Amino acid sequence: MTVAPRYEGPAVIDVSAVIAAPAGAAIRQRDRLAATLSGLTVQEWSTPSRCEGWTVQDVAEHLAGVNRFWLVSLASGLGGEPTRLLASFDPVAVPAAMVEGARGAPPDATLEKLAATNAELCALLASLTGSDWHKTAEAPAGHLSVAAVTSHALWDAWIHERDVLVPLGRRQSLEGDEIAVALPYVAALASAFHVNAGVPRRGSLGVRAHDPDMAFTVEVDQEVTVRAGIGADASAVIEGDAVGLVEALSCRAPLPPVTDEHRWLADGLHRVFDPGR
Repeated sequence: MTVAPRYEGPAVIDVSAVIAAPAGAAIRQRDRLAATLSGLTVQEWSTPSRCEGWTVQDVAEHLAGVNRFWLVSLASGLGGEPTRLLASFDPVAVPAAMVEGARGAPPDATLEKLAATNAELCALLASLTGSDWHKTAEAPAGHLSVAAVTSHALWDAWIHERDVLVPLGRRQSLEGDEIAVALPYVAALASAFHVNAGVPRRGSLGVRAHDPDMAFTVEVDQEVTVRAGIGADASAVIEGDAVGLVEALSCRAPLPPVTDEHRWLADGLHRVFDPGR
């Protein structure tokens, strides 16, 4: 299915109350993943990842390609001309086609592309100043703040890091500031896809996470706003290990118990990647 990015009016996602300048977390995560992949054997590169039909190398190719999009999106947004490249984007078919087109390349070539695009993206993120984070750039949900776009880039790379490390039997280095960006962002993204699809719903999802400890509320109306703390009037509350919650909201694990009435607050990505649900 295609997503329906919002390009007009207020940004559909506002995470400014809980995420300010995620450059350091995003840079560290990308540097770590590239370093890990540089030590893989040829056999490990061909290991099936958690992404159905994709090997570890396929995931690395995907990330290199996505890096190029982030570079164009952020550079254009910082220059005052945010792109509209994802107006008809299919988050299942397009990445699959890009990966299929790159198959057959030696692992060293894939690693070189990933390292080069990582370096370019990290240099751009490191150059951002305070006002830059409030400018507008493009992500799958539409035009968002540069801080939110960077948060999407971090969440995406972080969950894909797990997609390759878990099958390889390797442990991911869990950094609190990375999880503190990935979790609220993916929680907001899940509902943003419902809003962009024109689903006339209102509600709020409280999220209480442990290790690292955090609590926030995703308020859903015409926009999706994340606020610190959990209000007494939250429509539903989910609780659990922070990594497990990112996994669940990212379609890598079952969602925590939520009543049928309020399940839509957490299952937006499940519906995007499994439209038959």
